[in-house]
Amino acid sequence: MIAISCNASQTRKSQLTNVLAEIAAVNDQAALRRASQRVDATVTKVESCMLASFTEQAFLARCSSEWKQFHFSDGSSSRTHMANILNLDESYRFLRMLGLIAGNARNGDGSELASQLNRINWED
Repeated sequence: MIAISCNASQTRKSQLTNVLAEIAAVNDQAALRRASQRVDATVTKVESCMLASFTEQAFLARCSSEWKQFHFSDGSSSRTHMANILNLDESYRFLRMLGLIAGNARNGDGSELASQLNRINWED
């Protein structure tokens, strides 16, 4: 599932961020309970299912079935689910990474397309 919220600037985007953080916390706790059911292991490191800032490499690694969310004291590691929550305040870099918008030939930041996307009247 992908949800994209297109808001005007200064329109309480932080409320959506807070909701996503709460969803991630519940998901992480459920995953932690599943991981803790291992008889002989103690969880020593946990990574959240939510990413707010990431590189292309980190995103692709996270989406890999080999990404390990939990690390145990016996040296093993595991992943209890395949869900990820991406919470991006500005998504232009991510959209460019997926090839959905092109980057600026001069500096690769996609800013010329960002200004075009911002002109769309999303209420029509």
